[in-house]
Amino acid sequence: MRYNLLFGQSITVYSIIFMISRFIKCNEICTKPELKNFTKVIFENDSYKYSHNYYYSQLIRLNQSPPVSNDRFGNVYIDEFLVPAFLIKVYGNDADRLSINFYGTISMFKGELVGGILNFLKRFEMSNLEILNEKELLAIRLTYHKQDNGENFTFKVTSLIYPNGKIAFYYDEVAMEFRKDYVVSWFTGAIKCGKNGDYKSAHVKVPKKWIQSGTLVELEVLGDCSKHNSINTCEDAKTPDKTCIWCEKSDICTASNNEDNDDFKINGCQVETVSNVNVKSEGTQINQREITTGITEPDLTNELTKITESTESHLSSSIVDASIEPTLTNHRVTTTGITEPDLTHELTETTQTTKSHLNKTTGTTENREERESKSSLYIVIPLVVVFFVVCIGCAICLWLYRRKKSNP
Repeated sequence: MRYNLLFGQSITVYSIIFMISRFIKCNEICTKPELKNFTKVIFENDSYKYSHNYYYSQLIRLNQSPPVSNDRFGNVYIDEFLVPAFLIKVYGNDADRLSINFYGTISMFKGELVGGILNFLKRFEMSNLEILNEKELLAIRLTYHKQDNGENFTFKVTSLIYPNGKIAFYYDEVAMEFRKDYVVSWFTGAIKCGKNGDYKSAHVKVPKKWIQSGTLVELEVLGDCSKHNSINTCEDAKTPDKTCIWCEKSDICTASNNEDNDDFKINGCQVETVSNVNVKSEGTQINQREITTGITEPDLTNELTKITESTESHLSSSIVDASIEPTLTNHRVTTTGITEPDLTHELTETTQTTKSHLNKTTGTTENREERESKSSLYIVIPLVVVFFVVCIGCAICLWLYRRKKSNP
């Protein structure tokens, strides 16, 4: 395909603008690392909570129907690469490979680790993994079981990833015995700052009190909506893919990428109509900006940096076979008193396994390509030789014919 000069210049200009915008977005948290814990509650009551975090909004609602029917899932082997049908957006970065370990830690890669979903039970191996991988949705459902004094306890969570950057969690069959001490649920990203490979982490966590059967958590990219500080500029910023909604209760501009949530957010943001929302009690307004304090989790930056350094290899294609039933070991239970470093340790173990698998996969791919190349040569070379022999033979025959005709 040929490109004229004007088109080529346009591509260059847009590329520069894109790279600058990427740098600016990353630079915000690079210069203000406290933003990783930023959260501002927009409205909340006993049945729902809507808040802003760094880069994402979070909408939590109780008593919701399952977003995906059971018959759409398929079983797969665990601890292997999953190639999604679309590029996954993680804090503005792309991911084209996923790795899931036996504990349910989901790591996202594109050459290096860019983020992860930590939706699992600490110190428990999952008993079942189900995948739905389509062009418009990637859904990963994990199931955990525990037997205690003859009773069976279950914890089931589905992570949903959409092409527009939306991330959602749905909890089902949540045993209360799990929620207090074992449940972990958050979304995290690794943001590269500068050329020296310095990484900052950002994350959105789901408070344990909201983790119940039927709870739906939706994370949406805020985009430029949050930059507007008046109702006029907020509403004028609407695009075909995004709606900016002015929240009167908190004097803030919020975003919505889902038409189904537009009315809910509009009603929740209006002080005089909040009672019209189908909830159990009135919303609670919080106008001030909040930075969460007393965080017990350690800074994920160092952990994510170590993980990224251990994933220097480029990912090669390794598609999961969804038709094979998984072989899983019995779930393992250990003592309580788990500390938060265990979470990042899971990501580290996943990445180490990923690197080992990458080396094997890359070697296998190179050998296969070498064999295919040799096979092609065995076919192409003889064909070329035959072609030249035929051409030479035809030329000789033509020359002899003309010579005989000129000398009767």
